[in-house]
Amino acid sequence: MDDGSARLVCDDGNDKGAVIYSEDIDFTDFPLDQITIWVEGNVILLPSEH
Repeated sequence: MDDGSARLVCDDGNDKGAVIYSEDIDFTDFPLDQITIWVEGNVILLPSEH
């Protein structure tokens, strides 16, 4: 989103990607348009670490 807002979307990781959590964020200065991370148990991983 170009106005400094963002949307966080978490899906179940399957092919159809059923959304399990979504939240609109009013302001962020996060530098990337999109990022993918994996969560296994209580560990957050980048795709290259999965």
